Amino acid sequence: MSRAKGKPFIALRWIIAGCLAAIAVVGAKAWSDTLGDPVVKHTRVEIASLPDTAAPLRIVLVSDIHVAGPDMPPERLRRIVAQINALEPDIVAIAGDLVSERRGATHVYEPDEIVAPLGDLAPRLGTVVVPGNHDHWYNLPGLAAELEQHAIPLLANSAIRLGPVVIGGLDDAYTGRNDLAATLAAMERLGGGSIILSHSPDPAATMPDTIALVLAGHTHCGQIAYPWGGAPAHMIGLWRALRLRPHRRGEPHCGGRRGPGHQPDPRAPVHPAGDLGGGAGRSATSILGKHVQHRTSP
Repeated sequence: MSRAKGKPFIALRWIIAGCLAAIAVVGAKAWSDTLGDPVVKHTRVEIASLPDTAAPLRIVLVSDIHVAGPDMPPERLRRIVAQINALEPDIVAIAGDLVSERRGATHVYEPDEIVAPLGDLAPRLGTVVVPGNHDHWYNLPGLAAELEQHAIPLLANSAIRLGPVVIGGLDDAYTGRNDLAATLAAMERLGGGSIILSHSPDPAATMPDTIALVLAGHTHCGQIAYPWGGAPAHMIGLWRALRLRPHRRGEPHCGGRRGPGHQPDPRAPVHPAGDLGGGAGRSATSILGKHVQHRTSP
């Protein structure tokens, strides 16, 4: 009789042991993915406004680096910078959130430590950065000063010409600082352009016909997707529109990256390492004559 009573408890112990083992395996895989190298992907987008004679260009889009301990120390960012340089980009576009300053970070770095690895980027035409929400919450003036020390322009509702292209850079839409009209006016003063760099992809919904490509980050592609219900948080209003229907002719193409950095957040605790896109967040974009090739990686 006592043996029969003991069997349920033995079974319960095995069930608990199995659950703990499963949690350990999933946790190990999540941590491995978080620290993995960005994965390079490619996308080609036609830019009709570029001259047929324009030389090929490759744009590497980097978003959501989130320098902070424990998973994104400056040393890891230096390795990612070397990976970006190996792509031989013409332009590196960084779509904001250089830093993570809250919720579980074991170490918050100083602006000079965060920006220093980016000074090793070596694109042929230049690197540009737009602010993200975490950059504003952390210390944007400090980051801006360090970027200036490394001759990296910070675009906040302004624009820059790099070779044959004019890139407009929006300030952060998530915190309500974006000004599309001012950005378009700045682009027009430089001769007009077809590419917008933004932290959030939400402004893509209001782009004029002259804008052919919006490069963005912020979403982390949901950061984590549960097998039973998809990603629990997307942080943008355009998520369903971008996911659930194909690109329509005449609309701007919108390229977004997961970002190599991890922003600790109970809504989205882990995500794959990130994308480097010709289109590292986690992406790269290449412009070939009148075409843009967009590469992405974790």
